[in-house]
Amino acid sequence: MGQNPVHAAAVVGLQWGDEGKGKLVDLLAGKYRAVVRYNGGANAGHSVVVGGERYSLHLVPSGILSPSCEAVIGNGVVVDPLRLLEEIQTLKSRGVDTKRLVISDRAHVVMPYHKAEDAAREELLSATTESGADDSTKKVISAIGTTKRGIGPAYADKINRSTAIRIGDLARPDVLRTKLDMICGLKNAILGAIVGEGFEPFDAEEIAIQMIECGKELTPMIKDTAYLLDDLRKEGQPILFEGANATMLDVDHGTYPFVTSSNSSALGIGPGSGVPPQCIDQIIGVVKAYSTRVGGGPMPTELFDSIGDGIRERGREFGTTTGRPRRVGWLDLVAVKYSAMVSGATELCITLLDVLAGEPELKIATAYSIDGNTSERFIPDGHALEHAEPVLESMPGFSEDITAARTLDELPTNAKAYIHRIEEFVGVPVRTISVGPDREQTIMCDAPSHAVSTLDARSREALERIQSRYPESDPLGCLPGVDPAKIPVHVAMIMDGNGRWAKQRGMPRIMGHQQGVKTVRTMLRACAEIGVEILTLYSFSTENWSRPQEEIQGLMEMCVAYCEHERDALKENNVRVRVLGRREGMPKAALDALDALVDATKNCTGITMCLAVNYGGRDEIVDAARSLATLAADGTLDPKAIDATLFANKLTTRGLPDPDLLIRTGGDFRVSNYLLWQISYAEIAVIDEQWPDFTRERFFELISDFAGRSRRFGNIDSQ
Repeated sequence: MGQNPVHAAAVVGLQWGDEGKGKLVDLLAGKYRAVVRYNGGANAGHSVVVGGERYSLHLVPSGILSPSCEAVIGNGVVVDPLRLLEEIQTLKSRGVDTKRLVISDRAHVVMPYHKAEDAAREELLSATTESGADDSTKKVISAIGTTKRGIGPAYADKINRSTAIRIGDLARPDVLRTKLDMICGLKNAILGAIVGEGFEPFDAEEIAIQMIECGKELTPMIKDTAYLLDDLRKEGQPILFEGANATMLDVDHGTYPFVTSSNSSALGIGPGSGVPPQCIDQIIGVVKAYSTRVGGGPMPTELFDSIGDGIRERGREFGTTTGRPRRVGWLDLVAVKYSAMVSGATELCITLLDVLAGEPELKIATAYSIDGNTSERFIPDGHALEHAEPVLESMPGFSEDITAARTLDELPTNAKAYIHRIEEFVGVPVRTISVGPDREQTIMCDAPSHAVSTLDARSREALERIQSRYPESDPLGCLPGVDPAKIPVHVAMIMDGNGRWAKQRGMPRIMGHQQGVKTVRTMLRACAEIGVEILTLYSFSTENWSRPQEEIQGLMEMCVAYCEHERDALKENNVRVRVLGRREGMPKAALDALDALVDATKNCTGITMCLAVNYGGRDEIVDAARSLATLAADGTLDPKAIDATLFANKLTTRGLPDPDLLIRTGGDFRVSNYLLWQISYAEIAVIDEQWPDFTRERFFELISDFAGRSRRFGNIDSQ
């Protein structure tokens, strides 16, 4: 989790909500280009502490607190415009830049009558079960315990279609008024029948005026977020999805009917954002170190004693949205394991571990007993789960204050044993542990212990070398089964196919090159993720001067623009730039821009990106030979002293190790006068994908293939 961002990751609660997802999202947001809410509404509350200040967010994604991140409210969210504007104003008053907030035009709107419906239904159900019904009836027909924010009725209208209002409608007054005239008539009839005497009908025009005003304020933020996210994804920009509520409250997979009204598991990401599920690389399941729940519904490990009261007070277990005291219980690993399965969790984040300090004994549920039968399977049926008794496993507690711990080794032995038991039972590695509300009160577990433990000394040394150079790299996570010692140090690439890519789409050739720049960003990020130290890109060959003058001019202008626009990002990501090739013949503007970029990044210590510009392998060899010949002619060099090492030191790549792997996109099996001396022993991979279509996933496949090759360098395998 603490590693370089993958293309798309998700933070999802694996219990009944309030697990601390907001803190984790805030912690991660700076590494992502966008944070996306994909479900729920103002019924969700995320508390985030930054610099000692607490922020309570309900609709705005937690990423808004990270200055470099766009905060996106996806189409799967139901938005209360009044609450949203109130939240925006509160953030502005505290100095938060809200211009980075984007709202899907297809998100549905929570209207005033939805809140009235929500409250009326809850009160009606409560009255029904309190009016003399027997116990069995009360268990089957009872209030859900909603927040009465109108979430359920808004989602119901979304499914009903004809009674739904979407955010985009707020900018179309005529459409909005027409819809509200019909909807308010229907809602007034229904609510009048439920509430009875004293009900005050909703005025369609009054609501229309209110919503149109909201629309005017929100219009600059409203976009087609599906295309926005697709563009970011194609550019290789990392995206983080922020789940609201939690998997146990998922309308399809939770403790139905005691659930929320949306898909609050990771399964809701696709329909709630427009990003296909296969694009999600990483799913972080957030688990509180004990169980809590708000509202009605079963909770097998619930505590009704002083232990529960103590945990509630220490953990400040009162709803962010409602202020209601949360129900508290022991950690239910049966539920967590089920949620991890449903949401596809790839790693776990354990939160509020510090709250358990002082408990002499800790308990976890590892099975349920129902009618004398024991089962480790969760029961996603609210009524059936009422009959489940937890089978509790006891573990020794810990008394130490752990809020200052920053590594796993700093935790008490019993706290570590508790974490390891969670990891063992759920079958998913714990990568993050929160020991307090502040960002800094977090323990990052660099890699799953079971993965590291299988490495031999040489591979461990390679992993340590990679992570010392790139503290946020994750070769074990990105390349499962690949020995870190076999990851190439230097990868060279021939970026072929930009022009053909554009032609196939009816675009000018220059647009293919522009699209190719996005792939450069993707490859840089991918190399850093796995620990590749040097990436050399064939950017402009000496042969390219024969292309149409218009294309050459466009490429040189792109070179200048790239150097200027990417400079800050490259420095921020610790990328050192080096230029290979002849300076003669290059336009002054391009040379100046390249020189400025090299100078700006000269102190960076992360990945080295070599740009081969005005480069030709034969010319480079000729220049090196000419340089040595001049020295020999001057009498300063004995020709007999010339060897491969001396010759290599006269090449533009001097000081760099030779490439281990050469990748060419576009399908042509030739090296095109590229690094002719340096690739003598390189492995070569030629792929059909054109450069703009080259993805991180395909790159990782090629790296895995490289790691599986036997590189003998003239020897035999036994040597």
